[in-house]
Amino acid sequence: NAESWGIRFTEKMWRACRASCFQAVRLNGGATHTILRPAGSTHWGSSPIASFVPDSQVRTFSAKKLQQPKKKAGGDKAKTPQPARGKSMVKGEDDVGDVPKMDATMTEDLLPVTAQEAEQHTVSTILDMFPTLRFRAPHSLSSDQVESILASSNTLNHTEADIGRYFTLSADEYSKMFPEGALGHIQEEWSMTNKHSWMVRKQGLELVQLMKDTLQAKSADPASPLATRPVTYLDGPRGVGKSCTLQYAVLWARQNDWLVSYIPRAASWTLDPHVVMRADTGMFVQPELAVQYLQSMIAANRDKLSQLKVKTDQYGLFEVSGQWHHIVKSNFEALVQRNKEILRSKGFSQAVIDRVPSPAIHSMQSRLPTPENLLQIAEFGVTDQSFAVQAARELLHQLYFVKDVPVLIAIDQANYFYRLSDYLSLEFERTSRSMVPPRHISLCNAFMDFDSHKLVNGMKIMARSETNPRKQFEKMDIPQECVMPISPYSMEETKNCVTYYQHSQLLDIDVDSMDIARVHVSNQGNPLGVLQTARVIV
Repeated sequence: NAESWGIRFTEKMWRACRASCFQAVRLNGGATHTILRPAGSTHWGSSPIASFVPDSQVRTFSAKKLQQPKKKAGGDKAKTPQPARGKSMVKGEDDVGDVPKMDATMTEDLLPVTAQEAEQHTVSTILDMFPTLRFRAPHSLSSDQVESILASSNTLNHTEADIGRYFTLSADEYSKMFPEGALGHIQEEWSMTNKHSWMVRKQGLELVQLMKDTLQAKSADPASPLATRPVTYLDGPRGVGKSCTLQYAVLWARQNDWLVSYIPRAASWTLDPHVVMRADTGMFVQPELAVQYLQSMIAANRDKLSQLKVKTDQYGLFEVSGQWHHIVKSNFEALVQRNKEILRSKGFSQAVIDRVPSPAIHSMQSRLPTPENLLQIAEFGVTDQSFAVQAARELLHQLYFVKDVPVLIAIDQANYFYRLSDYLSLEFERTSRSMVPPRHISLCNAFMDFDSHKLVNGMKIMARSETNPRKQFEKMDIPQECVMPISPYSMEETKNCVTYYQHSQLLDIDVDSMDIARVHVSNQGNPLGVLQTARVIV
C-alpha cells in the first residue's frame, strides 16, 4: 500500500542524488506525489508510473537547479530544502525522518494523486548510485520456484546439483552446531529474514572435497603435497563470502562427526578490551578469552573430548602462560647465570653468588598430574582461570596427535594475527610504537602458525577478513597453492539469491530477468552488494 512504499533516503543517497540529475518519488502523507526526473529526459522505461502521470504534470529539475536557490520578488532568496543530517527524505508509518518542506517554486506542479489511486499503481525509482529494481505488484512464488532454490539442511547430502540453493538450520540446530556464534555479513541477512540460512556455493563443496582428500592423503602418503600443505587460506574481496564458506566447512565437519576448533572472531583477540596481563615469561595472557575458548570447545565437542585419551608424553610441555616449558626454563637459567656474572664482576663472594634464586616455573601439571581425557583438561581450565591459558594451549596441542576422529582447526579473521594489536606496552616502544605484536600474546601465538601438516588426522583452515576497512594489513606471503580464492556469485546464484529474498518476504516485489542482470552487473556478483541492494529497496 501507499504507506509501505516509503523509499528511505539516507544522507549519503541524498547527496548522490543532488550531485547528479535524478528521478525520485516523494510520498507526502500518502495523499500527493512530487515526481522528479533528470532534466531533458522524457523516458520512464517500462515503469507503470507512465500510465497515470502525464508529462505536463511532471516537474523537471536539475542538480544545479536544486542546489542553487531562486530569487523571489523583492530580492529575498528561497532556500533549497536540505534534509537534516541522518534524516530520511520520506516520513511514513515508520517515522523514518522529516520530509523537507517544498517552496512555492517546487510545489506548483504537485500531482493530484490520491492514496486510493496510488494503491493501484507501483512506484519506480532510479538512483544512479544503486542497482536498479523496479517496484511492481507483490509477487508470490510458485511451489516449483520454491523447491528450485531450497536444499537439504544436511550438508552431507549436498551435491553439485545443489549449488545456488539455500538450506536452513533451526534455532536449536544452529545453537548446537555453532555455540561459538558466527561471523560475516550473513548475520545481516539472518536478521532481515529471521532464518539461519546459507547458500550452497561451489567453493564450499570444493573445500569439503579438499578436506576429504587431505585425510586420505595423510593416511595413504604422508609425504604427498596435499598431506604436507601448511594451511588452506580463504581469500577474496570484502563481502564475497569467505566467512560463509568457512562456516559451511565447519558445519559439514560437525555433521560428519569431526572434532572442530572454530574461532569465528580472531580480531577480538587483538582488538577488544579484554583483560591482558604480562607474565614473568614476557608473554601476554588473556585468561578470560581462554575460558571462553574452552567453554566453546566443551559445548561443541563434549562427547568426543570425553572419549579421547590424553597423550601423556605430550602433556605438561607448557607452563602457566602458555609458553613451552623447556624454552622458559632455558631463558630463566640464562637470566640467573647473567645475574651471577654481574655479582661476580662486582666482587661478591661465591657464597653470595650461589644464593641467587632461580625463578619458579608454574604449571597446571602440579594440580592435574594425570588427566584421563581431553575433557578434564578443558574443564580444569574453566574451573581455575589462573591456568586457563595453559589449559587451552595443552588442549590444542593434544589435538595434533588425535587419530580416532578427524580434527579441523578453523580460524576466521586470521589476518588480524599478523598485524599489531591494540594493546600497549612500553616494552615495544621502539620496535612497534608500543603496540604488542600478536606473537607475544599467548593465545594468538598458539593458533597463528601455518602447521596444518602437523595434524596427524586433520587440517587447518584460515580465512581472511576485511570487516574493518580502516585497518591496514601487510600482504601475507602465503604459497599460492595454499590459497583458495572465493569468487562472487554467478548469474544463476544471483537469481536464486533474489528469489530466496522473495521467498523469505524480504522482497515483496516481482523481479524479471533484466532486473536480476542489473543487480548482478552493478554489484559484480558480490553477495554483500546484493544484500545491500535488497536493504535499499525494502
